[in-house]
Amino acid sequence: MCGRIGQFSAWQSYVAALEAFRHAHAVIDDHRPRFNAGPGTRIGVAYPDGQMRPVWWGFRPHWAVARKIPQMINARGDKIESATWKPMLKAGRVIVPVDCWYEWIKADDGKKQPFLLRPKDLAPLYLAGLTNVKVEGDSGPRAPDDGGGMVDGVVIVTDASDEGMVDIHDRRPVALTAKDANLWLDPDTPFELAAEIARTGTRSVEEFEWYEVSRELNDARHDGPALIEPKE
Repeated sequence: MCGRIGQFSAWQSYVAALEAFRHAHAVIDDHRPRFNAGPGTRIGVAYPDGQMRPVWWGFRPHWAVARKIPQMINARGDKIESATWKPMLKAGRVIVPVDCWYEWIKADDGKKQPFLLRPKDLAPLYLAGLTNVKVEGDSGPRAPDDGGGMVDGVVIVTDASDEGMVDIHDRRPVALTAKDANLWLDPDTPFELAAEIARTGTRSVEEFEWYEVSRELNDARHDGPALIEPKE
């Protein structure tokens, strides 16, 4: 899965390779570097119109409310054509640009040990995202008394891990190449191609590195550059 991300670079460096931003301004007024961004907060999201917007990380449709299911933060790539995700796959594809993401394992002492995962070249990551938040709409979440407890927001698409990365977690975010990120973001990309990208488009595990970081990351209230340093 993907439950925490780092978004600490300048937006311009994230979107330099995205075609939609060639003639637009990648600006979020309240942007600040975030080294420990998690669900239930607003994260920076790239839209097909060439704008970055802060969007609530999480989604909870009516049926999930009725079944008392918490908000969802990820969408499985192998189930991307299900009734839950199909409308957003057609008209709600976005990119979540990040520097890294985090996963946890249970350490020998029984406590959760976080790992940072990032590309070896330290270039931006383009995570495939889905949202029901329209360009003209609020960035969520919708108030509990407006929609029966629905949460409007964004989810990150995930795929199965492989090789060494599976030792950290059995799933990982779908991190796209710049070429596939542009296809994903393009509204003219056919539905079938978008579904295929969600299932198979994630970059090779050989392109990534991962290492243990401070357990201070376990507390979402902690932030700052020290969190991305290798654990001593």
